[in-house]
Amino acid sequence: MISFFPLFLSAGIATALVTGMTIAASSISNIYIIAFLFIATMGTVGGLQKGWHSRAANYKGAFRLIFINIFSGSLPMLLVGLWLGSDTPAGLGFILLAIVPVAGGIPAYATALGIPAERITLFALISYVIAMFLTPAFLGVQTGDIKAQGFLGVTLFFGLILPSITGILLARKIMQVPLKLRRAIIIGSLILVMFGIGSSIGGLNLNADSLGAPVLLVVIVGLARAPLGALIGALLNGSTKLRTSVSEAMLAGGYRNCALASVAAMAIGEPAAAIPGALGLASEAILMAMMAVRELLNQRRNQIRNQPNF
Repeated sequence: MISFFPLFLSAGIATALVTGMTIAASSISNIYIIAFLFIATMGTVGGLQKGWHSRAANYKGAFRLIFINIFSGSLPMLLVGLWLGSDTPAGLGFILLAIVPVAGGIPAYATALGIPAERITLFALISYVIAMFLTPAFLGVQTGDIKAQGFLGVTLFFGLILPSITGILLARKIMQVPLKLRRAIIIGSLILVMFGIGSSIGGLNLNADSLGAPVLLVVIVGLARAPLGALIGALLNGSTKLRTSVSEAMLAGGYRNCALASVAAMAIGEPAAAIPGALGLASEAILMAMMAVRELLNQRRNQIRNQPNF
């Protein structure tokens, strides 16, 4: 049966982001975002089938995805950020995109696309643990802002690490929740996270003075980021030493924690630096739609191939 659910998810994410931008920013936006990210991550990890970690290719596949994520997602954004200049809001925004870990909702996206989530989840958990130490350190090198470093550490712990641990501990209880309801809660939480991010940046002016860079350039790079990262990931997946699956490589290469990058920019006191992260969310919605269409076409071909010949 062909499912159009991923397309609806992609549209929901984009709609929530745009709608949120029409709402005045709130002082509780950051707490709100972390709370719903906690729910989405806990529900996703807790909903995995028993023994998922032992089926994740003995960790080798997960570390291959980390390598793909670094070279497809982090390195290109770091180069763009340094080229624009770390002293400009746009450059800082792209650097933040480079140093944050993979998106917290990536296991849920994989599940929505019909991709096995075991290896993706293990990859995400390892990425979070690494980022818990390296992301604040990299941010400190770039800004010297101790407050922002502390905020990033808290967000990573309460938005990603703790809910993952909680999901593992409460897996039996979470699995008792009907699948459709569990999926609705997870996806609803992700959409509310996007709404909160949109609300946080709703009052910003998108112009060259505020960004410190040409608006058109920032928009084009921001919107092209996820599909380009996915393409690089798919190409890297062609290497025998990095091979996992094309879909997993595309997800690992295309997704960053854009929400965390945007919230970090707000915490630093550089609201305009949140624009690359916001564009990244829209870019990932585009990638989700592209991958959903790809999966639909694959399902259609399989249906035709399996039809009996008379």
